Amino acid sequence: MRLFISSLQKLSRVRVFILTGQSNARGSGHNIDANPSELGLQDNVKIWIKGSGWQTLNIGVNNRPSDLDPDRHGFELGFAQEIKTYYPNDEIYLIKYAIGGTFMSEHLSGGVVYEELWNNYVVPSINNLISNDKFPYVNMIMSQGENDSTDNALTLDYVNKLNTWVNLWRSNIGSNIGIINYEMKISNGNSASINTDWINKASSDPLHTSLDTKNESDVGDNVHYDYLGQKSIASKGTIALKQFGGQQITDLL
Repeated sequence: MRLFISSLQKLSRVRVFILTGQSNARGSGHNIDANPSELGLQDNVKIWIKGSGWQTLNIGVNNRPSDLDPDRHGFELGFAQEIKTYYPNDEIYLIKYAIGGTFMSEHLSGGVVYEELWNNYVVPSINNLISNDKFPYVNMIMSQGENDSTDNALTLDYVNKLNTWVNLWRSNIGSNIGIINYEMKISNGNSASINTDWINKASSDPLHTSLDTKNESDVGDNVHYDYLGQKSIASKGTIALKQFGGQQITDLL
C-alpha cells in the first residue's frame, strides 16, 4: 500500500540498522569490561523488542534475548556510542536478531533465522515506524560464516548462498540497502576462503563493505570477539555505514 508523504513526513527521517548473524552478532563481550557510561539506557537509540515494540536500548537489559546472559553485548554497545555523532538530527533504530551456531542456509528464505527476523522483527518494526509517519533509511550488519567453515562442501558452496542472501535482502528492502559484514577469525583454510567470498562480494558492490576484523581481540577462543574487539568493530562499522544513505522505505512491507 502506497502511503501519502507530506512535506512534514519527509522530514521524519529515521535511521534503521538490521543486525543479524551468528553468536558474534548476539554478542560475547562482557559488560563488566565496559565503561559504566556505556551501559544502561542509550537515549539516542531504540531497539525492537518482539511482542513489545520499540524500546530505548538498555545495555544489560534489552540488548540480548531474555533467555541469554544479560551481562554480555555485541556490536550495539560501541555502535550506540558513535552513530549519533554521524546522524545528530535523525532518530536511530536497531533491529537485532541472531542465532549462534547457524549455517548460511538458515539465513535464507525458509530458514529459521531469516523467517523469524523478517516476519517478527523487520516487517512489524518497519511498518510501525511508517504508520507513525516516520520514514526509515535501512542498512544492515551481518556476522556469519563460522558454522559453514566446519564443512568443506558448505565452504565450496558458500559463495552461492552469500549471493542468494544479498539478493534476498535487496529484493525485500530495496537495492540501496547498505551491507556491512564482519570477517571471521582465521581458524582453518575454510574460514579464510569464506572471508575471501565476503571480500570479493564487497569489492564488486559499492554498497557493501567487508570489515577486516580477523585480528580483533577475542574472549580466548579465537572465535568470539570480546569487549575491545566488539567496540573496535563497531567503530569500523559506524565509519563504513556513514557512506551509505540507506534504502528509504515509504510503503508498508
